[in-house]
Amino acid sequence: MALDADKLVFVGPITAIFKTIGVSTLTLTSLKPEALTLSVENKKGNAVFEDGSEEDWSEGLKMTGELTMSELDTTDIIAIEGCDNLTVAFANSGKTITVPATCRFFVDVESGKTKVTFFRTNAIGVAWSSMFSVA
Repeated sequence: MALDADKLVFVGPITAIFKTIGVSTLTLTSLKPEALTLSVENKKGNAVFEDGSEEDWSEGLKMTGELTMSELDTTDIIAIEGCDNLTVAFANSGKTITVPATCRFFVDVESGKTKVTFFRTNAIGVAWSSMFSVA
């Protein structure tokens, strides 16, 4: 079975658009796709009973993303920390990932580079499609 090219996303240079209430706050263009990581964890609950049997369940979803860039600018850091959502466009695949509001953005400086970390969580029973969309 071959991969479906229509489902490939992380291909080619990216444009990251940080937004606050849907309005662009900061746009970064021509970044390598390796600058961005995106992970979604299905938080798991577990109970072990006296007879040794167990029950497992989902306790919701948690998205963690990181974007590292060589630029170091306090004005950009302040702009990013005030954001609540993010759009990332991939030049070669033609795909866009949208992480809707409300996300929490944090910025650190690591080895002289700006490291943006963002989080989004959803409660038990919320669909994966509410975490991010790919278009």
